[in-house]
Amino acid sequence: MKIFFLENSEIEYDSNDRYENKIRGGESVLINLSEKMSSLGHEIHVFNKSKHNRKKINGVFWSNIDFLKNNSIKISCDVAIAQADANIFGLVKSKKNFLLSHSVQKFEKFFRKNQAFPFIKYRPKVIVASNYHYKTRSFLTSFYGKIKLFWSIDEIFSNCQLDNSLVEKKAIFTTRPDRNLDLLLEIWNKKIFPFSKESYLFINPPYTIKSTDKNVKLRTLGSQHNLLKDLKSSRVMLVPGHKGEIYCLAAREAAEMCIPIVTFGIGALSERVEHNKTGFIAKNTNEFAKYALMLLNEEKIWFEFRNNLLKKRNKISWMDAAKTLNNYLVNDK
Repeated sequence: MKIFFLENSEIEYDSNDRYENKIRGGESVLINLSEKMSSLGHEIHVFNKSKHNRKKINGVFWSNIDFLKNNSIKISCDVAIAQADANIFGLVKSKKNFLLSHSVQKFEKFFRKNQAFPFIKYRPKVIVASNYHYKTRSFLTSFYGKIKLFWSIDEIFSNCQLDNSLVEKKAIFTTRPDRNLDLLLEIWNKKIFPFSKESYLFINPPYTIKSTDKNVKLRTLGSQHNLLKDLKSSRVMLVPGHKGEIYCLAAREAAEMCIPIVTFGIGALSERVEHNKTGFIAKNTNEFAKYALMLLNEEKIWFEFRNNLLKKRNKISWMDAAKTLNNYLVNDK
């Protein structure tokens, strides 16, 4: 099949940029899914803000989307997969349309973002990332159907060699600060740090550290290699979760690096943790602090959870997602 991936964001990138800081969850999904679909024998083209014109990288042709916008004749394909915006289906002539969704998107926002009319016109099925995402993406914002692919992570995390001797008494939070960082800091300062004063909490910028923040440090953002280094030395990930978190790649990356996770399970976080085996799902702030302290302070428990995660490592891949999509495309009439 000839498959077009379409993206209309302002980020200039291709798969050679996969480890750069500008690559976020959505861009990572597009890079990895397109490459794995190519390896299954499809002809794959990505049209985004790439500076290229049909440059083939890892089996995928990358072109600037302006080529489609400036072309008076629409190019045909078997399948068009748009990144988050149904309006861009109009740039091509496709037999089947799919929308990569990265949000729950309530109907009010769906209508305000001018998605209703293109949905009716182009009839896309929505690709979702988790069971939580499937349940919360309503019928009104996915009325031609939904497909669960379950995202994976870049192979740099799966292939990284782990070393327990590098692990410090360090907790880490690598998702966006607006995803309940304030709640985490309140718990850390009042209920975790006083009972583990040699421990540190590393968080993502932007954030201004206050005098009330105890042993809190800002990570240095950079390439994925910076993140890899920080994760290798981390003992636990503390991530409350958020209702807008439809998968949480940050938690999936931590799990692949065999870092136990403590969470409230908000959003899709309950799917990233197997309670009392690979981490803890807390019911309240006191439980959250208790579980965090257990993993920070008690060697036996930490090693047990670490070994449980090691057994699960390399079990989920982007090829699994690509095969699921491929089977759907082959069997969808």
